[in-house]
Amino acid sequence: MDRFSGPARLMIVSDLDHTMVDHHDPENTSLLRFNALWESLYRHDSLLVFSTGRSATLYKQLRNEKPMLTPDITIMSVGTEITYGESMVPDEGWVNVLNQKWDKNVILEETAKYPQLKPQHPTGIAVHPSGVEHLLHECISSLEPCYGDRQGKQFRVWLDRLSTSQIGSDVWLVKFDKWELTDDGRNCCLTSILLKSKPESSSGFNIVHAHQTWLEGFAARTQSAWVL
Repeated sequence: MDRFSGPARLMIVSDLDHTMVDHHDPENTSLLRFNALWESLYRHDSLLVFSTGRSATLYKQLRNEKPMLTPDITIMSVGTEITYGESMVPDEGWVNVLNQKWDKNVILEETAKYPQLKPQHPTGIAVHPSGVEHLLHECISSLEPCYGDRQGKQFRVWLDRLSTSQIGSDVWLVKFDKWELTDDGRNCCLTSILLKSKPESSSGFNIVHAHQTWLEGFAARTQSAWVL
């Protein structure tokens, strides 16, 4: 990298979930020890690379949740996105390599040979705060039996810290805290939603991805108590 006048002495390439980041360690002890070791002995002449299956959106969300160092190189989306430095400058050369001779029809033809592979539903994916992925239309369908189950009980829902940002020509990122107040107390999820403009409409969006994580100290007593 441009920090060095010569080649790096050492390069460490690490996965994140359950490798660099221990999700069962609320104090982040191991991660903080690594951070101290890297900063004191290696950063001045070595490269740190994070390689993760997470998308850029989910990677940035993890950085907000855990005390992670800023890597020199970030490899995301199972190797399909490479960025550099704190500003996460994309590797345009790698983008061009991936785009060469890309043919979606060939991909669909080959994946059709494997019945265990299922294409992502066009209405998108929702990640429950427990970490389980669901098709978005399944989450919506699961709301039907909930109709009237709070009748006569305290139940309030509201959004806080709502923000929107356009991250592409037709893609928007919406972030907010979703709160629920019931007889059992308050619960809150940090929520991120990707919206894509409907091609057939000048005023409408499709939900591409929804991701929720519990706000520390405000998780529901049971995971099933939180539907969407």
